[in-house]
This record gives sequence, structure tokens and C-alpha cells, in this order.
Amino acid sequence: NPAPDVTQTQTINKAAQVITFPAISPVVYGVASFNAGASTTSGLQVSYSSDNTSVAEVINGKINIRSAGSSNITASQAGNNNFSPAEDKLINVTVTKAHLTITADNKSKPYLSANPVLTFTCSGLVYGETVAVLDSPTLLSTVASADSPAGDYVITISGGNDNCYDITYF
Repeated sequence: NPAPDVTQTQTINKAAQVITFPAISPVVYGVASFNAGASTTSGLQVSYSSDNTSVAEVINGKINIRSAGSSNITASQAGNNNFSPAEDKLINVTVTKAHLTITADNKSKPYLSANPVLTFTCSGLVYGETVAVLDSPTLLSTVASADSPAGDYVITISGGNDNCYDITYF
């Protein structure tokens, strides 16, 4: 007589997966959006979160810089029917200030005339920003007045402070 068939169960367990998330060197405010860069050994898509979206926000896998400062970016992968959740990986993104140069424009006027409006030129504004974004405005002044003798007078630049720009005056 043949032996009866015996049924056994084979269990296939979920596979482990690991996230690789390379460190990101400091970036300068004004940098274009860039890939966050995490991957998994499973090939499943990574999701991201930021603990400081006022500095860096992740949208569709790209890090978008919002201001100077620091933000921790967390890479996660929740798993699926075949892979267990991966352990989250965290990296820090440091955003340094952009360099902004503000130069007073040269002006002239005839003797006994009112001073012209003092103006300046900026170089280094990013993301299409204007000087209106500065936390404190740039101020211009001169000691010259309508009855100042003919000659050269200094135009002084002051003020102009911002958390995203290092400002240099010329």
C-alpha cells in the first residue's frame, strides 16, 4: 500500500529592506531644487518628511529650499505585501545665506538744487526676489544739502538685514 499524501505549509516571510540616504553637503540659499537621493534595497519608492519646512520642503522626491537654516529630512519606506517596513533614515540639510551686494548709485545735482532721490543697485538676489524681502530695509543718506558747496559727498548705506542673505555694501 502506498503511503498517504501529507500536506505541509511553506511560509514565505516578508523580506527586509534597507534605506540608503547619503549625506547632503551644505547648500547656499538660492540653489535649484534637487533630488533627495534616498533609495531602498527593495526598489520600493521612498517617502520624505522635513522637520522644518520653513527651511527645506520635500515635494515629489525633490528638496526645495525655502530659507537659510537647518532641517532634518527623514526618508521612510512603509513596506508592502512582500517587504517589511524599512528603518527610517535621517539626514540634516544646512542652508547657508546667499551673498547679496548692494551698491549706492552715484548721483549729481546743480548747486542750490534739492538732492536727487538716492538709489542703489543689488546683485545676488535669488528666486526672483526683490529687496522688499529683506527683514530690514536698506537706508541711504548723505550730508550734502541744497546749499552744500560744489564737491563730492559720500552716500552712506546702512540697514538692510536678512536671515537669507549676507549683505555687503559698496
